[in-house]
Amino acid sequence: MPRTARPTESRFGKMLRTRREELGFTKAELAKKLTLSASFIDVLETGRRGCNLDELPRIAAVLKLDAGAVAKVYLAERHAEFYRSLFPGAPDAVVPR
Repeated sequence: MPRTARPTESRFGKMLRTRREELGFTKAELAKKLTLSASFIDVLETGRRGCNLDELPRIAAVLKLDAGAVAKVYLAERHAEFYRSLFPGAPDAVVPR
């Protein structure tokens, strides 16, 4: 039986998937542009894993999103305590458009 991805609760993952689809990229095409594997794109989009912080600017550039906003969404979700220390009193990060 083929495995299907479960819907994600990851705001970062939803942001990646939504923007990838808006730009008309398949997972394989995005992976090639980022020199990552399609399976790694899948785990990012489903929120099963995070990425290296150094990859965020490349991801943002390929998806034509603001790198700072992408980093805030990622940090708020994956490193909440660190996010709060960087942005005390800030609301949850807003997904960039």
